[in-house]
Amino acid sequence: MQTRTETPPVQFTDQQRQHRPDPDRIRSVMAKRSYATLASVSPAGNPHVVGVLYELVDHTLYFHTMRSSRKGRNIAESPNVGVCIPVRRLPVGPPSAVHFQSTARLVAPDSDEIAALVADGKLKSITGHGELDEPAGCFVAVTLPKRVLTYGLGMSLLQLIKAPLLAGGETTFERQNGRSTTRPVVRAVGPRRSRTTWQSRFGLPATCRRPSPPRRSSVLRQESSSPKPGEERSPGRSR
Repeated sequence: MQTRTETPPVQFTDQQRQHRPDPDRIRSVMAKRSYATLASVSPAGNPHVVGVLYELVDHTLYFHTMRSSRKGRNIAESPNVGVCIPVRRLPVGPPSAVHFQSTARLVAPDSDEIAALVADGKLKSITGHGELDEPAGCFVAVTLPKRVLTYGLGMSLLQLIKAPLLAGGETTFERQNGRSTTRPVVRAVGPRRSRTTWQSRFGLPATCRRPSPPRRSSVLRQESSSPKPGEERSPGRSR
């Protein structure tokens, strides 16, 4: 009878567990995407997950739904939601992601908030298919929290492939005058290797610049100005 041996769990340090990408870069990634999954819960405690098309405006995610839909009824009873935004970096394999927990609220299509955003052209992707004409429709506004979790972002693809267990991260949006400030980035996967420069290979100082090749026009000008063999140029002749 073979004895089954259990593999001890891998122990990670706090620095390895919490990779911290640039918050401005994460917000830019979220603004370039338009699809997310939204998780809500019913009054009976039943979870519900659905895909939505969203538009990011400042620090708020907007999407359209029907008040009678499952997510619309869940949000009307409980504003607590979870959002996951997939970020495809490779054509194969699992995508990276941005995910967070927040609160949502229902906004009427004829409200001043939606009217101002539509007038400014900030909701084109979720209002161009007749959403504003739905009498039973509404918009859902999800405010970005201060703390956002990530997976596989803020790191190179090589780091992600070599250490997928260390790809989880956390970033913080610190709002000042309506904008987020950047926290220092803490790299999680190994020390940065020194890069060998061409100056060090030739024993030159680091401030030395690589000589630029001569331009083709100057080379042609020199060739045309040089006298041919057996030809003498007169002193007053110029080209």
